[in-house]
Amino acid sequence: MPSQRPHLAVFRLVEVAEVETLVDGEPADIRIEVFEDAANAGQYRCRTWRLLEYGLHPPDGRDDDDGLATDWETVFVPWWVPGGFVTEDPFFASSKEAALEAVLDDLRVYLAVTRHAEDEGEPPTGTPPAASA
Repeated sequence: MPSQRPHLAVFRLVEVAEVETLVDGEPADIRIEVFEDAANAGQYRCRTWRLLEYGLHPPDGRDDDDGLATDWETVFVPWWVPGGFVTEDPFFASSKEAALEAVLDDLRVYLAVTRHAEDEGEPPTGTPPAASA
């Protein structure tokens, strides 16, 4: 009986971008990774991450004031553009640049909508209409 090779979907990292912006009024660093399916040219997958700082208290660590010492570490935390079109599911694009642009477009729309909600002014041009109940 011949043995079958297991199916492996291989996605190669083809593009990385880091974005500095404001999310909910706070500075945010976002890393975008674009992967292309090795077997299906034009099929991509994107992952987005927020870079967040966390304070870690080392065991038996004390600071000058006899309190807990804190080491600050930057951690990649998975983060998707809320309501975004691009998710971790594979999608098609004409190029790696177009795939990256799709994620950036999702991010631009999200930021425009949330900033509009904060400002309570006129919605930005190209903003989708508000959902009705």
